[in-house]
Amino acid sequence: MTPEQHRRAKAIFLDACELEPGARAGFVARQAEGDDLVEQNVLRLLAHDSATGFAGGDAVRDHIAGLLEPAPLPEWIDRYRVRGVLGEGGFGTVYAAEQSEPVRRSVALKVIKPGMGSHEVLARFASERQVLAMMNHPCIATVFDAGSLPDGRPWFAMELVTGAPIVAYCNAERLDLDARLALFLRVCGAIQHAHQKGVLHRDLKPSNVLVTTVDGEPVPKVIDFGIAKAMDPVALGMEATLELGRFLGTPEYVSPEQAAGERDIDTRADIYSMGVVLYELVAGTTPIDRDEVEGLGFAALLDRIRRIEPKTPSARLSQLGPRAAAIAEERRLEPAALSRALRGDLDWIVMKAIEKDRAQRYATISALADDLERLRAHEPVLARAPSTAYRFRKFARRRRGLLAAVGAMIVLLVGGIVGTGIGLLRALDARRDEAEQRALADGINTVLQTALEAGDPFEGGRTDMRVSEAMERVVEELDAGAFRDHPAAEAGLRLSVARTLLGNDHAADALPLVDRALARFESLGPDGVGGALQATETKALLLDRLGRFPAAEECARRLLSLRAQHHPFDHEDVARSHRLLGLVLHHLGRFDAAATHYETALAMGQRLHPGDHASIAAVRNNLASLLQSQGKSAEAETAFREALAMQERLHPNGHPQVAKTCANIAMTLLAQNRGPEAETFASRSVELYRRLLRPGHADLSIGLTALGFVRQNARRSDEAETLLRESLELVQRNASGDNPVVVFALSSLADVVVDRGRHQEAEPLLRQARDMNARLFPDGHPTTAKLEANLAVALHRLGRRDEARTCAVEAAAIAERVLPEQHPLRLRCESLRAQFVTGR
Repeated sequence: MTPEQHRRAKAIFLDACELEPGARAGFVARQAEGDDLVEQNVLRLLAHDSATGFAGGDAVRDHIAGLLEPAPLPEWIDRYRVRGVLGEGGFGTVYAAEQSEPVRRSVALKVIKPGMGSHEVLARFASERQVLAMMNHPCIATVFDAGSLPDGRPWFAMELVTGAPIVAYCNAERLDLDARLALFLRVCGAIQHAHQKGVLHRDLKPSNVLVTTVDGEPVPKVIDFGIAKAMDPVALGMEATLELGRFLGTPEYVSPEQAAGERDIDTRADIYSMGVVLYELVAGTTPIDRDEVEGLGFAALLDRIRRIEPKTPSARLSQLGPRAAAIAEERRLEPAALSRALRGDLDWIVMKAIEKDRAQRYATISALADDLERLRAHEPVLARAPSTAYRFRKFARRRRGLLAAVGAMIVLLVGGIVGTGIGLLRALDARRDEAEQRALADGINTVLQTALEAGDPFEGGRTDMRVSEAMERVVEELDAGAFRDHPAAEAGLRLSVARTLLGNDHAADALPLVDRALARFESLGPDGVGGALQATETKALLLDRLGRFPAAEECARRLLSLRAQHHPFDHEDVARSHRLLGLVLHHLGRFDAAATHYETALAMGQRLHPGDHASIAAVRNNLASLLQSQGKSAEAETAFREALAMQERLHPNGHPQVAKTCANIAMTLLAQNRGPEAETFASRSVELYRRLLRPGHADLSIGLTALGFVRQNARRSDEAETLLRESLELVQRNASGDNPVVVFALSSLADVVVDRGRHQEAEPLLRQARDMNARLFPDGHPTTAKLEANLAVALHRLGRRDEARTCAVEAAAIAERVLPEQHPLRLRCESLRAQFVTGR
């Protein structure tokens, strides 16, 4: 505090103390506008004093007096010798202290300030102590001890972190962007841990993330949960800490909803603050400049935080003039190179994190971390550049009437009535000039695609029948010529619908859409080449999913040939096409040929991405699955473990792919009769899926099924049945119509029911699975043969020998049609036929 600020704050304090409670509120209101930040802090405390009717008036006045005239340094606090002051907050002082017994160590000792013993403050301080005690993460400061002073003021001792604030550390060490992101990701892990414990920090900023060095490696430590808020406050006894209409936090880093004093603050407030820290780490400044904060009154500051859209980090950097050179040098780059590095994906990751509308931010801190990991691995990120959709939103804001119509259209889309919405927009649009009409059409196309992706699990969306119905209406509109003047947009939209259907296991419905999109792209000549290749890739995936493997092979080979012509050297698209062809050949049982393409994809990926990369981990998984299909479980285990190690390096905070690979490893271990080890991996798979995915997500069934098989193998059949029933419920809830995943879940549950001797109960499960698979693959499929064989066995044990004989004959006929002569399943089916028909 400068001498002038000290004088002014003290004058405000003394003047206010002369007033009665009723007059004090008006005094505070008159003084607030235009005062500097230090004065505002005094005024806010006085406002609280007035609002509470002097219930804690003496405490507030004593505290302000303590701010203006600091108390002398104590020599001892309980059994800790005080060495100095580390810092002061609004309610507590943090001392550097020494503990001599039972262990000798340096600690940070936080003590509530004199005069701050109100019920509210004591509750907040106690909650912070409880919050920190709950944490168990290497990047969160540890609580060692707690107690109270003779005058009743509480204290607690915690780990003394002597590092520098994260931004200052990175600048001093001249860390490049990738190293900064790696450090930031460790902080994300700590905040995710706090959120999992049900706790928000609410004051995340560089000075509360200190970086220390351990064994030569930087380790961030999150400190000061002083205004932390539990998401379950009752569980912590924190009712008194809920802040209504109070500005808590640091202006440059605080979220709009927190600045406004909203009650329902959630984890997205911390995500906003982390986004600002990331902004400063990469761009050397905050979205709201500190000088600007200090020059604003409280009302203007609140309006600035809530309303004014920040510039992207790259745009902000370009405005800094001479400062930009120093900022770039701290990141070991030239200013132009830093601007290029920020522009694009990194810009939009940051901007998604600091969206004013919290519904548009990342939903979890792990989602932000995953996007940064995708960026570091050179993968597509979920945060998108604004392009047409962004321009469309800005266009709509300029015309609020049109915005209301567009909003109505989106509601109609979710309800499945797209046609009316588009017609309404056309009518409104007739009054716009031609350029605006074209921009609006492009914007509608992008908005529709975004809505469709909300129903695509592969795009981070979810299965939702209302979205499926909406897609039907979109197709009807397209067929009616809604985008006849925009052929590329029409083709792209058909392809988006097809991909969404594929992601929701409606492969048969998606195939005609892909064919029409492909034809449309091809009609565009050179302008449609990129879209045609994407449509061809999607068609190969659809054909493979539908079990039409020869057609899928032909399509995949054509795709590979075309992409190899466009990219004669190593290219990500070519590597992905090799992997796709390998997958189809794998399903055809041509294991050697599949291995050749998988290995080509792997070698190309390793040349393109030296080190760890998601595409490399994915093809390693394919190779491991191939080995498992060949019965080489030990080799498959090794390959899966290599893939898992890479995935864990790429996703240190966990990832659904890690969970899936753990399930795969469990199955390889089970095949080697290593049940206890399999249990460990299957349990981890389920734990990861439950932690990372929303409740009810279909992918959880992968882990549940693996764990169910492990429990069945351990003769814990009741537990196995419970897990497999939960798995079946999940896939049936998330998939509509005939679906291979449902077939597998029905078959798996039937296996454990048979194993428990309940053949009559297994019969309808087996029939339902068999009939569904036969509809999915009318030309025959190995799974249909297996289900017919299993049904034959169940019926035979029920004494229904004629029906069992019919099923055994059908199983053998299907197997002979679709499987090579010496295939184990074909031999089993033929053996059953011989046994049930001839009695041999």
